[in-house]
Amino acid sequence: MIKTSIRLLALSNAFALAFLALLTFVSINSQIPMGTLTRDPATLEGFHPLIGILSNLGILLWCGTAAVCLFGAVILHQNGSKNAGRFLAGSAFLTFFLLFDDFFLFHDVLSRQYFGIREKGVYVIIVTITIIYAAIFWRTILKTEYIVLGFALILLASSLGIDALLAGLTEKMGEWSFLVEDGLKFLGIVAWCNYFMGTSYRFVVEGLSNAIKNPENS
Repeated sequence: MIKTSIRLLALSNAFALAFLALLTFVSINSQIPMGTLTRDPATLEGFHPLIGILSNLGILLWCGTAAVCLFGAVILHQNGSKNAGRFLAGSAFLTFFLLFDDFFLFHDVLSRQYFGIREKGVYVIIVTITIIYAAIFWRTILKTEYIVLGFALILLASSLGIDALLAGLTEKMGEWSFLVEDGLKFLGIVAWCNYFMGTSYRFVVEGLSNAIKNPENS
């Protein structure tokens, strides 16, 4: 047990040190001050810490959901529940992708600046990946509370298309239009989190129960 903990600690710290080395490389080669890359944005820019709180909470939910799915996938893989494990692994990948896009503003800035891909192009990629995910795992999805997942997708899609839907109302609503757009997105993330955490819990419990009843299959 101690040896395993030491190996995990060494591995996690190796990744952390590699990331710090990457930050150092970026800082030197891009002439970006190290503090700009390491310090908290609110402290760095001197703005109120509650700025962007809804977006930050959404990021935490994305991250928590991806971590739970990945953890569940590892447990199920070790206990012989291959199909459920692959589903949670694919769900973790999809959620990590959405997390990356949301956290780093990939569709707003990075995709255009570094890859020449416009915002609509990124949305097409997201939709394509989601369709591929659904095509691979639709049988497993139908065994779950898929209505919750569908509700989450509807809310997230509504958030993406809100500019077109409320084009005539944006000027009248003013700042409140952001509550509608970002509120729908946040509700969608909450529903997404609810679905995958509940599904992960159910699959892990069922997998462990089957492993206990049939130890020769695990």
